[in-house]
Amino acid sequence: MLPFAAKWDEEHFFPVETIRKAAELGFGGIYVKPDFGGSGLSRLDASVIFEQLSMGCVTTTAYISIHNMCAWMIDQFGNAQQREKYLPGLCSAQVRVHNAKTIFLKLFSIAIGFLLFNRTKQRFWRSC
Repeated sequence: MLPFAAKWDEEHFFPVETIRKAAELGFGGIYVKPDFGGSGLSRLDASVIFEQLSMGCVTTTAYISIHNMCAWMIDQFGNAQQREKYLPGLCSAQVRVHNAKTIFLKLFSIAIGFLLFNRTKQRFWRSC
């Protein structure tokens, strides 16, 4: 990634093929269990991977990191149907950008709902 990073940033280019090659190496689902195509590695393993990738291109590494966070959230909190539907595509980086945005927005709204529910519940228990 290093030889191309500056050019990609200048041209606002998103390196889809580079992301897919990274996924072939197992970087599309670093924390995801192997059942759905993930690598099943730890957070420490991911830290080392991201540190090394960022030496080549920080921007692309940031995307891969966020991509992995979304895949992990589905693996950790999704039901079996959601795992089967989304994880193989995420782990192989074969998800289209439109689908990735949709998945992110769904996850974001679920997370906000969860946060609001827990805050309301905490306030209720504190007031009792």
